[in-house]
Amino acid sequence: MEEWIKKRNIAPQPYTLPGGKQKIPTNNQIAFLIGRRIAREGIKMHPFLYETMNEQQSALLTSLLEALKEQITEEINKSLTLK
Repeated sequence: MEEWIKKRNIAPQPYTLPGGKQKIPTNNQIAFLIGRRIAREGIKMHPFLYETMNEQQSALLTSLLEALKEQITEEINKSLTLK
């Protein structure tokens, strides 16, 4: 978690203690707070394949229908030649 914080250059925000003194949290403390929030609320979904899937859905359906049509035609021709 600390490496992730360093990579993203997350700057700690000072907070005020009950006595009025301001304190800047360490990277370890920030990592703990982020981890606690993830444990409590989870991580937001990133559907990175959603757009691609929708774009390819039409082509996939067309291909499947063509394959199904060929298979049905082949089965009908087989059954007609057997009789």
